[in-house]
Amino acid sequence: MKPVLICLLLSHLMLGGLACANDPIQSKARVASAIPVLHLLNEELLKNTGIEAAYLPPKRLPISRIGNWIKRKGEQAVKSGALYTAVATIESVRPDLSFYSLIRSTNIRVIPVDAANELSPTGSKITLPTAAQANQAFFWLDINNLITMSQILARDYATIWPELANQIVENQERVQASLNLFTLKRDELLLDTERFNLCVADEKLLPLATSLNMPITAATESCKADASIRILKASKKEGSAAGRWAVNALDKPINSDLRTWLDRNLASLEAAVAR
Repeated sequence: MKPVLICLLLSHLMLGGLACANDPIQSKARVASAIPVLHLLNEELLKNTGIEAAYLPPKRLPISRIGNWIKRKGEQAVKSGALYTAVATIESVRPDLSFYSLIRSTNIRVIPVDAANELSPTGSKITLPTAAQANQAFFWLDINNLITMSQILARDYATIWPELANQIVENQERVQASLNLFTLKRDELLLDTERFNLCVADEKLLPLATSLNMPITAATESCKADASIRILKASKKEGSAAGRWAVNALDKPINSDLRTWLDRNLASLEAAVAR
Protein backbone atom coordinates (compact mmCIF):
# COMPACT_ATOMS: atom_id res chain seq x y z
CA MET A 1 0.00 0.00 0.00
CA LYS A 2 1.31 3.40 -0.89
CA PRO A 3 2.68 5.53 2.02
CA VAL A 4 0.26 8.36 1.26
CA LEU A 5 -2.74 6.02 1.46
CA ILE A 6 -1.46 4.53 4.71
CA CYS A 7 -1.10 8.03 6.10
CA LEU A 8 -4.68 8.88 5.16
CA LEU A 9 -6.08 5.71 6.67
CA LEU A 10 -4.25 6.24 9.94
CA SER A 11 -5.36 9.85 10.01
CA HIS A 12 -9.06 9.11 9.59
CA LEU A 13 -9.42 5.74 11.31
CA MET A 14 -7.04 6.02 14.26
CA LEU A 15 -6.49 9.70 14.95
CA GLY A 16 -9.94 11.18 14.43
CA GLY A 17 -8.94 13.29 11.46
CA LEU A 18 -5.53 14.41 12.76
CA ALA A 19 -2.87 14.69 10.10
CA CYS A 20 0.21 12.59 9.76
CA ALA A 21 3.35 14.09 11.16
CA ASN A 22 5.15 14.11 7.83
CA ASP A 23 2.48 16.27 6.16
CA PRO A 24 4.06 19.77 6.16
CA ILE A 25 0.71 21.52 5.59
CA GLN A 26 -1.22 19.72 8.31
CA SER A 27 1.53 19.38 10.93
CA LYS A 28 2.43 23.07 11.13
CA ALA A 29 1.56 24.56 14.52
CA ARG A 30 -1.34 27.00 14.24
CA VAL A 31 -3.48 28.98 16.66
CA ALA A 32 -6.91 29.99 15.40
CA SER A 33 -9.01 32.96 16.50
CA ALA A 34 -12.09 34.79 15.27
CA ILE A 35 -11.86 37.92 17.43
CA PRO A 36 -9.73 40.90 16.28
CA VAL A 37 -8.17 41.58 19.69
CA LEU A 38 -7.20 37.92 20.08
CA HIS A 39 -5.62 37.87 16.63
CA LEU A 40 -3.55 40.92 17.54
CA LEU A 41 -2.40 39.33 20.79
CA ASN A 42 -1.63 36.04 19.03
CA GLU A 43 0.54 37.82 16.47
CA GLU A 44 2.49 39.51 19.27
CA LEU A 45 2.84 36.49 21.57
CA LEU A 46 3.83 34.06 18.80
CA LYS A 47 6.52 36.22 17.19
CA ASN A 48 9.74 34.34 16.41
CA THR A 49 8.20 30.98 17.35
CA GLY A 50 7.27 29.62 13.94
CA ILE A 51 3.66 29.21 15.12
CA GLU A 52 1.07 30.67 12.79
CA ALA A 53 -1.59 33.03 14.12
CA ALA A 54 -4.60 32.28 11.92
CA TYR A 55 -7.69 34.51 11.69
CA LEU A 56 -10.80 32.72 10.44
CA PRO A 57 -13.45 35.32 9.46
CA PRO A 58 -13.00 37.75 6.56
CA LYS A 59 -11.04 40.70 7.93
CA ARG A 60 -13.54 43.18 6.52
CA LEU A 61 -16.23 42.07 8.98
CA PRO A 62 -16.72 44.08 12.20
CA ILE A 63 -17.07 42.11 15.40
CA SER A 64 -20.82 42.78 15.43
CA ARG A 65 -21.16 40.53 12.35
CA ILE A 66 -18.78 37.75 13.34
CA GLY A 67 -21.38 35.83 15.35
CA ASN A 68 -23.61 35.60 12.29
CA TRP A 69 -20.64 34.61 10.13
CA ILE A 70 -19.83 31.76 12.54
CA LYS A 71 -23.41 30.47 12.33
CA ARG A 72 -23.66 30.69 8.54
CA LYS A 73 -20.15 30.02 7.24
CA GLY A 74 -17.99 29.00 10.19
CA GLU A 75 -18.39 25.25 9.68
CA GLN A 76 -17.48 25.47 6.01
CA ALA A 77 -14.44 27.64 6.77
CA VAL A 78 -13.18 25.22 9.42
CA LYS A 79 -13.65 22.11 7.29
CA SER A 80 -11.96 23.64 4.25
CA GLY A 81 -9.07 25.10 6.24
CA ALA A 82 -5.99 23.72 7.95
CA LEU A 83 -5.87 21.86 11.24
CA TYR A 84 -5.20 23.94 14.35
CA THR A 85 -3.22 23.05 17.44
CA ALA A 86 -5.09 25.51 19.64
CA VAL A 87 -7.97 27.95 19.43
CA ALA A 88 -8.08 31.26 21.32
CA THR A 89 -11.54 32.38 22.41
CA ILE A 90 -13.46 34.61 24.82
CA GLU A 91 -16.42 32.24 24.92
CA SER A 92 -16.81 32.48 28.70
CA VAL A 93 -18.05 36.07 28.33
CA ARG A 94 -19.10 36.10 24.66
CA PRO A 95 -20.90 32.79 23.98
CA ASP A 96 -22.34 34.37 20.84
CA LEU A 97 -18.82 34.21 19.39
CA SER A 98 -18.28 30.55 20.24
CA PHE A 99 -16.53 28.51 17.56
CA TYR A 100 -14.33 26.05 19.50
CA SER A 101 -16.90 23.27 18.96
CA LEU A 102 -16.71 23.78 15.20
CA ILE A 103 -12.95 23.34 15.15
CA ARG A 104 -13.17 20.40 17.56
CA SER A 105 -15.53 18.64 15.14
CA THR A 106 -12.65 18.33 12.67
CA ASN A 107 -9.85 17.86 15.20
CA ILE A 108 -10.64 16.27 18.55
CA ARG A 109 -7.23 17.23 19.91
CA VAL A 110 -7.48 20.98 19.41
CA ILE A 111 -6.78 22.84 22.67
CA PRO A 112 -9.14 25.63 23.79
CA VAL A 113 -7.58 28.73 25.37
CA ASP A 114 -10.09 31.16 26.87
CA ALA A 115 -8.36 34.52 27.19
CA ALA A 116 -11.16 35.98 29.32
CA ASN A 117 -11.31 33.24 31.92
CA GLU A 118 -8.32 30.95 32.39
CA LEU A 119 -9.31 27.29 32.22
CA SER A 120 -7.77 26.46 35.58
CA PRO A 121 -9.21 26.16 39.13
CA THR A 122 -7.10 29.11 40.30
CA GLY A 123 -6.81 30.84 36.93
CA SER A 124 -7.02 34.54 36.16
CA LYS A 125 -10.00 36.24 34.56
CA ILE A 126 -10.88 39.63 33.19
CA THR A 127 -13.04 42.14 35.06
CA LEU A 128 -16.44 43.05 33.69
CA PRO A 129 -18.34 45.96 35.25
CA THR A 130 -22.07 45.30 35.37
CA ALA A 131 -22.92 47.92 32.76
CA ALA A 132 -20.24 46.70 30.38
CA GLN A 133 -21.34 43.10 30.77
CA ALA A 134 -24.95 43.97 29.96
CA ASN A 135 -23.85 45.64 26.72
CA GLN A 136 -21.23 43.04 25.82
CA ALA A 137 -18.71 45.84 25.71
CA PHE A 138 -15.18 45.90 24.36
CA PHE A 139 -13.77 44.88 27.73
CA TRP A 140 -10.24 44.70 26.30
CA LEU A 141 -10.18 48.51 26.16
CA ASP A 142 -9.54 48.39 29.89
CA ILE A 143 -5.77 47.95 29.70
CA ASN A 144 -5.76 45.84 32.86
CA ASN A 145 -8.00 43.35 31.08
CA LEU A 146 -5.76 43.36 28.02
CA ILE A 147 -2.76 42.58 30.21
CA THR A 148 -4.65 39.75 31.87
CA MET A 149 -5.63 38.33 28.48
CA SER A 150 -2.02 38.39 27.28
CA GLN A 151 -0.90 36.62 30.45
CA ILE A 152 -3.52 33.88 30.12
CA LEU A 153 -2.69 33.25 26.47
CA ALA A 154 1.07 33.24 27.10
CA ARG A 155 0.84 30.79 30.00
CA ASP A 156 -1.21 28.33 27.99
CA TYR A 157 0.92 28.66 24.87
CA ALA A 158 4.08 28.12 26.92
CA THR A 159 2.51 24.95 28.32
CA ILE A 160 1.47 23.68 24.89
CA TRP A 161 4.92 24.41 23.42
CA PRO A 162 7.38 24.16 26.36
CA GLU A 163 10.35 24.25 23.97
CA LEU A 164 9.22 27.77 22.98
CA ALA A 165 8.29 28.94 26.47
CA ASN A 166 11.20 31.37 26.84
CA GLN A 167 10.35 33.15 23.59
CA ILE A 168 6.64 33.30 24.42
CA VAL A 169 7.35 34.70 27.90
CA GLU A 170 9.71 37.28 26.40
CA ASN A 171 7.02 38.29 23.91
CA GLN A 172 4.43 38.66 26.67
CA GLU A 173 6.77 40.80 28.75
CA ARG A 174 7.23 43.09 25.74
CA VAL A 175 3.46 43.28 25.25
CA GLN A 176 2.91 44.11 28.91
CA ALA A 177 5.63 46.75 28.87
CA SER A 178 3.98 48.43 25.87
CA LEU A 179 0.60 48.40 27.59
CA ASN A 180 2.04 49.81 30.82
CA LEU A 181 3.81 52.58 28.91
CA PHE A 182 0.58 53.45 27.10
CA THR A 183 -1.25 53.68 30.43
CA LEU A 184 1.44 55.94 31.86
CA LYS A 185 1.41 58.33 28.88
CA ARG A 186 -2.39 58.34 28.73
CA ASP A 187 -2.72 59.21 32.41
CA GLU A 188 -0.11 61.96 32.07
CA LEU A 189 -2.09 63.56 29.25
CA LEU A 190 -5.30 63.48 31.27
CA LEU A 191 -3.64 64.83 34.42
CA ASP A 192 -2.11 67.74 32.51
CA THR A 193 -5.44 68.94 31.14
CA GLU A 194 -8.01 71.10 32.88
CA ARG A 195 -10.83 68.99 31.48
CA PHE A 196 -12.03 66.20 33.67
CA ASN A 197 -15.50 65.11 32.50
CA LEU A 198 -16.13 62.35 30.00
CA CYS A 199 -19.16 61.88 27.78
CA VAL A 200 -19.66 58.39 26.33
CA ALA A 201 -22.56 58.01 23.93
CA ASP A 202 -21.41 54.62 22.64
CA GLU A 203 -21.74 52.30 25.64
CA LYS A 204 -19.31 49.81 24.10
CA LEU A 205 -16.56 52.22 25.16
CA LEU A 206 -17.59 52.22 28.82
CA PRO A 207 -14.79 49.83 29.88
CA LEU A 208 -12.25 52.35 28.62
CA ALA A 209 -14.05 55.34 30.15
CA THR A 210 -14.54 53.74 33.55
CA SER A 211 -10.91 52.62 33.70
CA LEU A 212 -9.83 56.27 33.55
CA ASN A 213 -11.40 57.02 36.97
CA MET A 214 -12.88 60.29 35.73
CA PRO A 215 -16.45 61.62 36.08
CA ILE A 216 -18.76 60.42 33.30
CA THR A 217 -21.60 62.76 32.38
CA ALA A 218 -24.89 61.92 30.70
CA ALA A 219 -24.85 61.94 26.91
CA THR A 220 -25.88 65.27 25.36
CA GLU A 221 -26.37 66.58 21.84
CA SER A 222 -22.69 67.55 21.76
CA CYS A 223 -21.76 63.96 22.53
CA LYS A 224 -22.80 62.11 19.41
CA ALA A 225 -23.04 58.35 19.15
CA ASP A 226 -19.80 57.49 17.43
CA ALA A 227 -16.69 55.52 18.27
CA SER A 228 -15.31 58.25 20.48
CA ILE A 229 -15.18 59.63 23.98
CA ARG A 230 -15.77 63.35 24.48
CA ILE A 231 -13.44 65.00 26.97
CA LEU A 232 -15.33 67.98 28.39
CA LYS A 233 -14.04 71.16 29.95
CA ALA A 234 -14.51 71.64 33.67
CA SER A 235 -17.64 73.73 33.23
CA LYS A 236 -21.16 73.69 34.61
CA LYS A 237 -22.55 74.97 31.33
CA GLU A 238 -24.29 72.51 29.08
CA GLY A 239 -22.71 71.95 25.72
CA SER A 240 -19.24 72.99 26.86
CA ALA A 241 -16.53 72.49 24.26
CA ALA A 242 -15.39 68.92 23.95
CA GLY A 243 -12.34 67.27 22.52
CA ARG A 244 -13.19 64.14 20.54
CA TRP A 245 -11.07 61.12 21.41
CA ALA A 246 -11.56 58.85 18.40
CA VAL A 247 -10.83 55.37 19.69
CA ASN A 248 -9.84 52.43 17.54
CA ALA A 249 -11.57 49.76 19.62
CA LEU A 250 -10.30 46.80 17.56
CA ASP A 251 -13.70 46.37 16.00
CA LYS A 252 -11.87 44.83 13.03
CA PRO A 253 -8.38 43.36 12.56
CA ILE A 254 -5.73 46.00 11.96
CA ASN A 255 -2.82 46.02 9.54
CA SER A 256 -0.29 46.99 12.19
CA ASP A 257 1.22 45.75 15.42
CA LEU A 258 0.18 46.37 19.02
CA ARG A 259 2.53 49.29 19.59
CA THR A 260 1.25 51.12 16.50
CA TRP A 261 -2.36 50.62 17.62
CA LEU A 262 -1.52 52.04 21.06
CA ASP A 263 0.42 54.97 19.60
CA ARG A 264 -2.45 55.93 17.30
CA ASN A 265 -4.98 55.88 20.12
CA LEU A 266 -2.59 57.94 22.22
CA ALA A 267 -2.13 60.48 19.41
CA SER A 268 -5.90 60.79 19.09
CA LEU A 269 -6.19 61.45 22.83
CA GLU A 270 -3.44 64.05 22.65
CA ALA A 271 -5.33 65.86 19.89
CA ALA A 272 -8.55 65.72 21.92
CA VAL A 273 -7.10 67.26 25.09
CA ALA A 274 -5.29 69.96 23.08
CA ARG A 275 -8.59 71.50 21.96
